[in-house]
Amino acid sequence: MPENKTTINREHKSTLFALVFSDAKDALSLYNAMNGTAYDNPDDLEFNTLENVVYMGMKNDVSFLFRADMNLYEAQSTWNPNMPLRGVFYLAALYKGYVASHGLDIYSSVRLTLPAPRYVVFYNGTKEQPDRQELRLSDSFVKDGEMLQDMAARSKGGRDSTEQGNGGAICATAGRENHAADGAGPEGGHESAAGRYGPALECVAHVVNINHGHNRELMENCRRLAEYARLVGLIRQYRTEGMTLRAAADRAIDECIADGVLSDILLKNRAEVTDMILEEYDEELHIQNEKRLSREEGYIDAAVKLLKDGTLSPDQIARILGLPPETVRKLQEQ
Repeated sequence: MPENKTTINREHKSTLFALVFSDAKDALSLYNAMNGTAYDNPDDLEFNTLENVVYMGMKNDVSFLFRADMNLYEAQSTWNPNMPLRGVFYLAALYKGYVASHGLDIYSSVRLTLPAPRYVVFYNGTKEQPDRQELRLSDSFVKDGEMLQDMAARSKGGRDSTEQGNGGAICATAGRENHAADGAGPEGGHESAAGRYGPALECVAHVVNINHGHNRELMENCRRLAEYARLVGLIRQYRTEGMTLRAAADRAIDECIADGVLSDILLKNRAEVTDMILEEYDEELHIQNEKRLSREEGYIDAAVKLLKDGTLSPDQIARILGLPPETVRKLQEQ
C-alpha cells in the first residue's frame, strides 16, 4: 500500500477538515475514537477520497477503506436535513470506484462482497443540536396518502382545485399511481404498493456535534478532532467580536500555533490553511444567499399566481407572503 503523507493537492480545492485528517494515522485515530477500537497500523487504511467532486457546493471531505468498512467523514458548519441524500451520491460514487478498482463484475452469478458504508457528519455550526443524532433518507420519502401542496394553492385556500386536481395538490404516492394503472384500489381490497414492499433505498447520516462542550469523550480520544474544533471555534469567536474573517483566521492560527494546536500543519501550510478558511466561509455565505434567493423567487411566483386570480388585493397578497407592498404592486403593473 502506498505511503500516506500530509500533502496538499493544489488542483483540488480541499477543506481544512480534509487536510487535518489527510494522514493515515490521524484518520485511524478518528476511526478508533468513533468505534471504540484500538487499531494501531495505519498502513491498513486506504484513502479513497473523491477529488474534484463537488455536488451543489458540498465537497467530499475524507473517505477511506479500513477492514470491512467504507468510511465517509465530513465536517459541516451549515445545518441541513438533507445530509443523507448527499451521502447517497457520494457513497454511490465511492462504490463505483471500488468495483472498478477491484475488477468486480456486478453481473456475476456470485454475490459480491462489499465493505459496509459508514457515513459520519461532524457538525460545528451555530444551530443548537444534540451530541449525536441520526438522519435518515427515508424520513424524506413521501408517505402513503400525503400530498405536496403548492404554495399559491395554500395561500388561496385551495381555490385551484378544479384546475390542478385536489386542492392544487400533486399526488406523490407510488401506491396510488399503481392502483390507477391496474384498476385496483383500496375499495377493491388490494394492498397499496407501500404495503407490498418497502422503499428500495436507505442512507443514514450519523451527525456528531463537535462544538465546545459536546462529545467530550470523543474529543479526548481523538486529539486531532479536538484541535480542529478548537481552531474553528476560535475563528467563530473572533468573528462575533467584530473582526474581519482574515483577521480572525490569522489570530486564531497564531493562538493555535502558540498553544501547540495543529501546530505541525499550521506552521507548514499556513497560507494554504488561510485560503481554505476564507473559501469555506465564502461558500457557506454563498449557500445561505442562494437559499434566501430561492425563497424569494418562490414568493414572487406565488404573488404572480394570486394576482392573476384577482381575488386578493396587492396589499393583501403582500401581507400573506411577507413581501414589500411595492414589490407586489410592480408585479401587478408588469
